[in-house]
Amino acid sequence: KPYKEAETTAEITAETTNDDETMIRDALARYGTPDRNALRRIFRECRAKVPDITADEIASFIHGKGATATGENIHNPLGLLLTIVPDSISPEAVDTLRRRRAQEQEEQAAEERRRAEEQAGRERERNVPEEEQRKRRLEKARQMLADPSTPGHHRTVLKDMIQNDEQALARN
Repeated sequence: KPYKEAETTAEITAETTNDDETMIRDALARYGTPDRNALRRIFRECRAKVPDITADEIASFIHGKGATATGENIHNPLGLLLTIVPDSISPEAVDTLRRRRAQEQEEQAAEERRRAEEQAGRERERNVPEEEQRKRRLEKARQMLADPSTPGHHRTVLKDMIQNDEQALARN
C-alpha cells in the first residue's frame, strides 16, 4: 500500500471506544498516569501498523514491554512505553500473539472438556449399583495382586479387600 493510503486506513480505524481507552489506560497505569491524548496516540500508532489490532492486544504488548520500562535508569516509564510499544507492533508480532492466544484457548478448552468428562464419569459411577462397584473393585484388586511389582504391604491390603468384597458378594 502507498503510505498515504495506509495513513488514511489508520485514521479511519484509530477511533477508540471508552472500553478501548479503559483497557489501555489500565495497562499503562502501572507505569504512570496516561492522559486521553496518550491513550489515543498509542492506539492510533499501533493501528497505523496493524489496522485490526485490538485494545486487548495493545495491552498485551504494553505488559510485555513493561519490564523494559521499569529499569533503574528509566525516569519516565510511561513515555518510554508510548514509544517502544508502537515500535514493537508489526503484523508478524500480532499474528504470533494471536496464534499463542488461540493455542492457549484450545488448551483451556481441552482441559475443560477433560474435567467435564471426569465429572460425567464420576456421576456415572455413582449410579452404578453397589454390587457392580464391588465386582469392579474386586477385579482391579486381583489384577494388582497378580502384578509381581506390587509391594508386599499393598498385597496384604489387597488380599483383605478381596476377601471382604467376596464375602459381601456371597451374602447378596
